[in-house]
Amino acid sequence: MTDHPSQELLRRFALNDLAAAETDVVVVHLRRGCARCRSEVELHLPVELAWAADPALPAAAIAPDADTDPAAPAPAPLDAYDRAIEAALASVRLHGIAAIEVRKRTHQILAGLRAGDTPELPAPTLQVMPPRRVSRPPREASGAEAAGADGAAAGVGAAGGEARAAASRRAAPRRFPLFDAALRYSWELRQDDPARMIELARFATRLAPTLGEDGYTAVQVADFEARAWGELANAYRVGEQPALADEAIAKALGLRARGTGDELLEARLLSLQASVLGSSSRFHAALEVLSRLRKIHLRRGDRHNAGRALAQAGFYLGYWGLSEVALRTVGEGMAMIDAEVDPALYLNSLQTYIDLLVDCRQFQEARDQLRQHRSRLIAGQGLLARVRLKTIEGRLEVGLGNLERAARAFTMARRRFQGVGSRRLAALAGLDLAAVRMRQGRFADANPPIEQAVAELVAIEATGEALTALQLLRTNHGISKLTAAQVQDAADVLRRSSRSDPGGR
Repeated sequence: MTDHPSQELLRRFALNDLAAAETDVVVVHLRRGCARCRSEVELHLPVELAWAADPALPAAAIAPDADTDPAAPAPAPLDAYDRAIEAALASVRLHGIAAIEVRKRTHQILAGLRAGDTPELPAPTLQVMPPRRVSRPPREASGAEAAGADGAAAGVGAAGGEARAAASRRAAPRRFPLFDAALRYSWELRQDDPARMIELARFATRLAPTLGEDGYTAVQVADFEARAWGELANAYRVGEQPALADEAIAKALGLRARGTGDELLEARLLSLQASVLGSSSRFHAALEVLSRLRKIHLRRGDRHNAGRALAQAGFYLGYWGLSEVALRTVGEGMAMIDAEVDPALYLNSLQTYIDLLVDCRQFQEARDQLRQHRSRLIAGQGLLARVRLKTIEGRLEVGLGNLERAARAFTMARRRFQGVGSRRLAALAGLDLAAVRMRQGRFADANPPIEQAVAELVAIEATGEALTALQLLRTNHGISKLTAAQVQDAADVLRRSSRSDPGGR
């Protein structure tokens, strides 16, 4: 479009209050670099998320520390998951020998899951849990045992308290390690096997309500259930099942309200909620959640996780067509992220930063960053992220005018996405490939990937702006009526909900 959208239209766009077709028109206009309209949209967005960031980013925002070894191995997945969930179960304190035994058992089960074991729900415990208060010990107990039991029942007596503590240390939880290992391995599979990721998270939601048998209180069990449902929501998001993701995150937040009030668990769920909202193009709601999340981390003095929230906000600003603002916001978030504490998060954000450089047509800078960090990005990320990197390379080659190189990159990405069962990403790569072939004048080669992409995406996308973009292609179904720009615009609109998101890491 050549005319500027009205101020009212831009205001409603920022509030996510437009129909899909109107949203697409504004997005395409913004992606073409209209600074005036971008500034108007910025006025209506949550101001805490740093779009007033200084455009001159610190060098540390886009380059690793000089002492960082690019070939250094990634941290163990168990430690990475601990950081990702931010010790979300801080309300559950496992002490002494019990804590050591629980972690050891978790490692054992996790090793089995990685080797292909299928987890099964343990049978209910036959032994009835003793009541919280006992007026007197069993008749056959010895005098010493009776004294200890009476002391515990009354809440007094050092001997009774010590006996109870010793019993607690001896009775290490047996269900919790299975629950914990299932969620950890589910998270590990987020880049490589979304179906198995969902399966394990579902298993954890079934196991969580039984954790009272390990001695946890009702409010602690509610925390466990909230954690499991939150991770299942993330798995559904990764597995491209948005309606189920919505239901799961709503259930997680409801369970969290019945739990201990753990602020770190709340932070994890807010991060996942933002990812679910963003994946279904509810960007304003996602940004409001991220603003709240960032405040929680800053109040706790946690710059690293505040930077994660800021980087996640930058992703959504990029989806929204505010590429320059998104670039500054992601860069500022990266400057706060500790690359040594969480190298995977840093690399994820770096990849999106390069992607946004391409969006902003800063092709030379994007190429320099890609050349400098490509080996680290490949070595330090999962399969889907590595294939997404190939699509970024393809878009960069289009910008530089190297159309045949771009076609090879998109062809490879499309084939790899198909291989891992990611129909949506494969279809997007197909549209990118078709746009390149049309620019080359090879219209016969462009037709098959367009038809296949439309068929796949219509089957996946239910409503909203993505379906509108597809209907545009379907309306102009005769390939001779389509232009490369129309195909590319549709691909760009659809890509907005497909960038890698650090929130659900």
